[in-house]
Amino acid sequence: MAAMVSCQNIPFFIGYKSVEGNEWQRKDTVCFELPKSEKTSREYSVGLRTMGSFNYSKVYVAVTLKDSDSIVAIDTVTVDIISENGKPLGNGFPYIETTKKGNIALPLDTGKRYIIGVSQLMRVNPLRGVSDVGVEVY
Repeated sequence: MAAMVSCQNIPFFIGYKSVEGNEWQRKDTVCFELPKSEKTSREYSVGLRTMGSFNYSKVYVAVTLKDSDSIVAIDTVTVDIISENGKPLGNGFPYIETTKKGNIALPLDTGKRYIIGVSQLMRVNPLRGVSDVGVEVY
């Protein structure tokens, strides 16, 4: 019996970084250096790992794509953490990992290096209970 495997969902890049003290400051942008891409457009998702004591149902984030010279793209993403009926939308233990697909495709030039940054846009500062911030690029 042969199995068919799709290459569509193989990630180009996955990275997570810890948030110091599980308190994400508004001024602290979590940055990831992307490898050179052979494609000119890639989809992405933002990932958040939150602790069980996290008090918010949504987290608003800004995602910025920069090359060595300038900002190439900016996106605002709403990551839903808790459903309307109070159930976590992510999985995991001891933290809950939740991902949300970005609203735009990242415009990339082949062979160029980029940095993708994620910042929190919540009114509360610091945002307590976020242990890690990540991006997945496909």
